[in-house]
Amino acid sequence: MKNFTLLVFALIVVSLSAQETTIAPFSWHYADADLNALEVLDVETFDHDALLAEDVLIERETGRENYGRIAFEDVSPDNSGTWTHFDDGSKMWRLKFTSSDALAVSVFFDQYYIPEGAKLWVWSADRSFSDGPYDHTDNNDHGYMGTSEVFGDTAVLEYYQPADVVGELQLSTHGFGHYYTHIFDYRDEKRGGSQPCEVDVKCPEGDGYMGQINSTTRMRITDGQFLFLCSGVMMNNTELDCRQIMLTAYHCTEGVSNADLLLMQVRFNYERTGCGSGASISSHNRTGVLSLGHSNDGGGQSGSDYAVYEVEDDILEGWEIFYAGWDASGTGSVWGIGTHHPSGDTKKISSYDSPIVSDSWGFASGSHWRVSWIATETDHGVTEGGSSGSPLWNTWGQVVGTLTGGSSCCEGSENPQQGCVSNTSPDWYGKMSYHWDNNNNATTDLKEVLDPSNSGVEELFGAFAPNCDQSWLQVVELEFDDVTVFPNPTSDIVSFSIPKRFELSSIKIYNAMGQLMGVESTRFNSGELDLRGMSDGIYYLTFTTSTGQQVTKKVTVI
Repeated sequence: MKNFTLLVFALIVVSLSAQETTIAPFSWHYADADLNALEVLDVETFDHDALLAEDVLIERETGRENYGRIAFEDVSPDNSGTWTHFDDGSKMWRLKFTSSDALAVSVFFDQYYIPEGAKLWVWSADRSFSDGPYDHTDNNDHGYMGTSEVFGDTAVLEYYQPADVVGELQLSTHGFGHYYTHIFDYRDEKRGGSQPCEVDVKCPEGDGYMGQINSTTRMRITDGQFLFLCSGVMMNNTELDCRQIMLTAYHCTEGVSNADLLLMQVRFNYERTGCGSGASISSHNRTGVLSLGHSNDGGGQSGSDYAVYEVEDDILEGWEIFYAGWDASGTGSVWGIGTHHPSGDTKKISSYDSPIVSDSWGFASGSHWRVSWIATETDHGVTEGGSSGSPLWNTWGQVVGTLTGGSSCCEGSENPQQGCVSNTSPDWYGKMSYHWDNNNNATTDLKEVLDPSNSGVEELFGAFAPNCDQSWLQVVELEFDDVTVFPNPTSDIVSFSIPKRFELSSIKIYNAMGQLMGVESTRFNSGELDLRGMSDGIYYLTFTTSTGQQVTKKVTVI
């Protein structure tokens, strides 16, 4: 036994786990690890063709992107599996299970308690992949927990408890996940299940957007037997306390029970190391969310389609999560991006370069922003099923909307999404300004969640945890390069923008002789000036902030 113990410590760093730690399953170093000696639990399997046909109708009706089903099975160490007891007083329990023809499997628990010092894994029977270890930090008062997907249709659930651990395992399964689509090995696949024109966030288009990227989440949602995918975004609030608030679309979770919400998996940092290739950066998961309110609008049919949740378990500081800023003033945006998990794939980025347009999705006038994506340096990012609930970012990196749906898709895709038209076809995002307090039947206005003290603030900047108090923000002087004016030269209209940390109060227009030609009073930090009445020549635009800071830009009218 002493030699065996030394072997364990020598090999314990070897792991393929998707969790933050790198500890491999205990039994991988155990001499008597013959899985043929273990009894196999056969759980329900499914007809994939029938599921895919059913999912076409479900997506058309609800917008949900299904990718798995739950095979309900009540299993515990008391009625299944194999215990092994070691001479040093430690013990191990293993359960081998199979769901025939599954691309991947997972385990859902309705009773989960791991004593401190013990560990739980689920790993593929060919030892190519392991997920875990899970431990006491995943314990909840309600006992719900779910593992990540493990590749293949056969896996082993393994629990190991060292001799010095105080307390006993309490474990029973709610069921086993059977996955039949959108399953790709993130370790070596060049791309996952999304369409070929999608752009990885590690491509040049993502430069300068680290915060926005790190706030975007992948959601695995459980609704009865169904498992489906959406996206979300972690949000800052006026208390600046890093409360674990996540915003998404209501149609993603409409009708989902509170019990099933406790099985929702929120995945952070799920993105590739390179542009179009490279293994995924180690992702981090939390299971379970608590509902804080929603638009109660039929998924955007009579409102702006939002749902807001609190991620229940503590998000670790080392995960570098960004709590997004937002603009609920209804100002709109001249250019910006969307970040999302199309078809549950690693994180992608889409770009727009023309003003978003106020529009409607259902019967509520002005409830949504309409946006069309552009081709960029890498490709032409769009959205797909699984992108629902993802954030639309304005020019200043603030959330101005969450995705309800649309018709954009990669042109020529072999597997186009339902309702897609082309890569330039528009998508619709529920407005933050409508989420704020305009949904007549909302269970809770978003304003009540993000501005609980009713401060009247309608926009906020984001921050990386733990600095949600925005102590990193410094008061700086308005500088020449902060002001953008384009196109220049122009024959009619010029657009302008300055950072939102400054409050613009006026724009004065002077001719080349220094004569004042006009004054525009404005509170908007981006917009347009109509110069069509000006003669050809040189003009000067002086931008003045509410604190009296000024920058002057030269413009040529032709």
